[in-house]
Amino acid sequence: FTEPEDQSGWMYHRWLLRNTMSTSTSSAGDDAKSDATARETLAREAALCRELRELEPGSKWPVATLARLCESMGTEEGDAERAKSLERLRRLDPMRE
Repeated sequence: FTEPEDQSGWMYHRWLLRNTMSTSTSSAGDDAKSDATARETLAREAALCRELRELEPGSKWPVATLARLCESMGTEEGDAERAKSLERLRRLDPMRE
């Protein structure tokens, strides 16, 4: 178990996700399959961040990570959720505005 406010775990998650995504897209021969895999990975990670955000409403890291994941999705729904996440992040961490 890692505390949601411990940024080291979130930094590692970011690095791991970036490396996983770049490996799956560069090594896959079928672009449609690699795109689907990437979308599934982003959706799964976003769902986990949403769950943790609900369990730990005062933690900024799940919200920041969710915003980044939604941006990576490249969809209108993702853009809308990213905007909501950034607004929530502003309320959680007003010193960073």
